Amino acid sequence: MATDLDTIAMLRDSAARYAEDNYSFHQRWAALERPEGYSPQAWRDFAEFGFLALRLPEDAGGLDGDAVAVGALMEIVGARLLMEPFLASAVLGTGLLLKQGSAAQQAAWLPQLADGSLILAVADDDDGAAPCVADGGRLRGAKTGVLHGDVAGALLVSARDAASGEAVVLRVAADAAGVSR
Repeated sequence: MATDLDTIAMLRDSAARYAEDNYSFHQRWAALERPEGYSPQAWRDFAEFGFLALRLPEDAGGLDGDAVAVGALMEIVGARLLMEPFLASAVLGTGLLLKQGSAAQQAAWLPQLADGSLILAVADDDDGAAPCVADGGRLRGAKTGVLHGDVAGALLVSARDAASGEAVVLRVAADAAGVSR
């Protein structure tokens, strides 16, 4: 669905006003000193404003925003140096789940992404090394440079299925045994 220009302008204006009111130098510095490295309050506010549901279909409680709408919001995220995991979770993670996730996975995880209770990070960087391998329910390998992997509750990890050689994406709990970050 193409997002209309009025909606895009409202998104951009709303994000810009929020950033103006909540991202002064001192507010940003205080958030950076938190263990998360961002403001959990801002993340909750983004969920309340519907920013985290921007990519979700309307029937899932989202805005069904297109690339232009996402770009308008990301313009503010970049210009104001917002530190929350918006790109990693609300854009990349949500988009991958919408394209590759089963109906059951989407039903379970999309509401959590929209309300901010789940933060996803996409681990798709092989850094020139051998890809991760999924074998019998176990995942072997490493990913480096995972954007917001340090604060994610779950990782969407690209791998190769050991039996078929096919590319797969697996959801791995960030606190699962054997995961280090």
